[in-house]
Amino acid sequence: MIALTYDLHNQYVTENEVTGSTEEEENRIIEDLSEKIERVDVDAEKQREERKNEGQNSSLNEEENDASEDSTESDNTDDEDGWITQENIDDTLKKLGAFEIEENMIVGCITRDFALQNVLLAMNLSLVSLSGYRIRKLKTFVLRCRTCFTTTSVMTKEFCPSCGHKTLHKCAVSVDEDGKQQLHINWDRMANRRGLVYTLANPKGGKHATNERLFEDQPMPHMRMAKVHMDPLADGPFSVHDVTSRSAMLGVRTINNRSKQSRNRNEAKRGGRRK
Repeated sequence: MIALTYDLHNQYVTENEVTGSTEEEENRIIEDLSEKIERVDVDAEKQREERKNEGQNSSLNEEENDASEDSTESDNTDDEDGWITQENIDDTLKKLGAFEIEENMIVGCITRDFALQNVLLAMNLSLVSLSGYRIRKLKTFVLRCRTCFTTTSVMTKEFCPSCGHKTLHKCAVSVDEDGKQQLHINWDRMANRRGLVYTLANPKGGKHATNERLFEDQPMPHMRMAKVHMDPLADGPFSVHDVTSRSAMLGVRTINNRSKQSRNRNEAKRGGRRK
């Protein structure tokens, strides 16, 4: 919707501002837009007729034809009531509420979504409001520090970039005619003592503890899952039948390596004469 409004604005408004439009050109533009609306209406009527013909051909007997005709007529009446055409646009706008249009507007966008209205006004596009609810003035917000009174436009900040304290609060800002910023601070909200009555809880250890973050560079534990074996058929690090490790390849702690095994001192020594 925003892209379509922007393209039409560039096609019919910006070109006229550069070249200088006359009454004949404005009338021609209005006629072009009305022709496009009529084409849309004609296509909608063709679709209704096709649906009506399909409903009539699908009937098998007279009773089913009567029932299908009644249903198709009711559907067609609902479709006609739902479509906004050049004939019933005034009535539908009266039902929806007040209809406000700026003077000398050629291209505009109708919406009741305030977020979309904010984007349209930021892009310098014309806005048409229903029922009188619309944004009159753009608002921008900044974060202001209660300790050192510095401001930052990075809304994702949690700590002040100047003093490092966790004392940022959101406030509206506007620009004067001279280009100076003017802060609009809610002093009633500033008097709130939330977070200043009770002391901080003692920090707890472990990776599942939820401790308070007191400064920006504070290392926080990661909530990681324990490592598990991906392959259930693979041998563990402490396998009983180990034949692939380095100790097994060198023969450490094996039956064949008797010299490096621990010998029982109480065991009887070999007797006999040596030759």
